[in-house]
Amino acid sequence: MGAPRHQIGWRAQPLALFVVVCAVLTGCASGSPAPRASDQQAGGGQERSGPTKTLNVAQSAPIRAYGPWDFASTAGGVAALAEIHTTGLVSYDRNGKREGRVAARIPSIDDGTVTMLTDGRMRTVWALRPDVRWHDGKPLTADDLAFSFRMTIDPAMVSPIAPIIVQADTVEALDPLTVAITYKTPVFAGLELTNRAFWLFPKHVLGEAFEADKEAFLALPFFTTEYVNLGPFRLVDFGLGEQQVFEAFDAYFLGRPKTQRIIIHTIADANAMVAGMKAGSLDVLSEKVLSPEQAVLLRDEWAVSGEGRLLSRQDNWAYISPQFDLQWARPVELSRDPRVRAALLHAIDRDAIGEFVQPGFADTSGDTFMRSNDPRAAFVGQP
Repeated sequence: MGAPRHQIGWRAQPLALFVVVCAVLTGCASGSPAPRASDQQAGGGQERSGPTKTLNVAQSAPIRAYGPWDFASTAGGVAALAEIHTTGLVSYDRNGKREGRVAARIPSIDDGTVTMLTDGRMRTVWALRPDVRWHDGKPLTADDLAFSFRMTIDPAMVSPIAPIIVQADTVEALDPLTVAITYKTPVFAGLELTNRAFWLFPKHVLGEAFEADKEAFLALPFFTTEYVNLGPFRLVDFGLGEQQVFEAFDAYFLGRPKTQRIIIHTIADANAMVAGMKAGSLDVLSEKVLSPEQAVLLRDEWAVSGEGRLLSRQDNWAYISPQFDLQWARPVELSRDPRVRAALLHAIDRDAIGEFVQPGFADTSGDTFMRSNDPRAAFVGQP
């Protein structure tokens, strides 16, 4: 079993551009890479000084509309870029630790904001940041979350990436900045309400239209050319979902991004993406757009030239348990004998397999492909 990696690549002054990428997501980083050709083009031919003004990013799948329905799959690098424009209650820091986004803090049993009710339900109380605004300038309120829940559970709107929030019984606005989410039963992932798990929508824009025809509702320009949300960048040109242009949102609650503009290009051909990176027309490739072979070749080339850098991270866990499938577990007695399973474990050169599947990642284990410095590494695979 293993946890495959996914890579994000960026070119030119990798350290500086890494800081710029952080600024894209958090609005609080700094850095001053040299102006690029795309900066001059974005400024009408006039060279700009200071931080990078335009960041060209590539994904391999187009966008049909903004909403959880079209961001369900992580293929094509689309979902990884969603927080450019869309923000949820929570997100994750660069170390993978959950933290509040539009939520002022994560609910906890310790402070009484997570409670188990006598009827078996679980109640979570969320405090919202007071300075969060939609891209049209209107403030986010608890009513928006209650409305978003109504949209999420509507049969015409249900998304395959909303299994957590659809287990809620009620989403209630206690006051303008406090919302209570009560689940039908205890839900272990009830605090994992990221932008994709619980997509937030502005009630003041969509509330009236939602009560009308649902087919017409989903055809509203809001979901394409007139989209507004809470992220650090606001949409200025939908580009038919093939070339989306976003500009920094001045009122973003974590601070105005250091980058002025992000252009997300849809490029189906991975080889064309790599060529764009080498030519300088692209700055960042999203994850899951290159094959492992392409990513490794690009990594090794950049290690020599210094023109870019590959960032890898753990992906979803994949595993097989053949001993539980009677088609393969024969005889059953042997398949369940721990001595047989121990022998198989020792007979497989897992490190060699790991090097073949993920070449050049010496800091991972052949058992799990997990980084040796990951805090979970010591426990994975243990009883």
